[in-house]
Amino acid sequence: MRKIPVWVRLYNVPLEYWTVQGLSFVASAIGIPLHADHITLARKRLSFVQVCVEIDASEDLIKEFDLQCPNGEQICVVVDFERLPHKCGLCGVFGHSNGTCPKVAKEKTKQVWVPKIDGGDKVVPKVGSTSEGELQEVTRRKKGKSLVECGVPSTSHCENKG
Repeated sequence: MRKIPVWVRLYNVPLEYWTVQGLSFVASAIGIPLHADHITLARKRLSFVQVCVEIDASEDLIKEFDLQCPNGEQICVVVDFERLPHKCGLCGVFGHSNGTCPKVAKEKTKQVWVPKIDGGDKVVPKVGSTSEGELQEVTRRKKGKSLVECGVPSTSHCENKG
């Protein structure tokens, strides 16, 4: 998810901004204002303002900002994000962290093409020579091992070549 709604607490907001329009103006410094809680609008808790804003994962979170008041005073508003979901620094979305990023998991599990012959048997070439001076190929099968010499399979899996 690129954008999510999040409840934030804003500290040091002057009382003159404790209206719907004022809170919308202040909260717009963080993201898109959506709601204010009823306790804030009724001014029953004056220690902080609680508003819901939509934030974008591609932007940095604002921890504090300066509010220029109409009387010329500049006030530092502190922002506290409540229950913020994990944000992935690799793909830039909310909902998971870097360690559980699905893009990284897809890159780690890349498929590698391996040539197969004879209905799924994998041929592993063995460099060396037989007593006649010819090269050997060893074939691995799912149900056991067999030795192939010069294209002719041996009759025994335990044949001793010496």
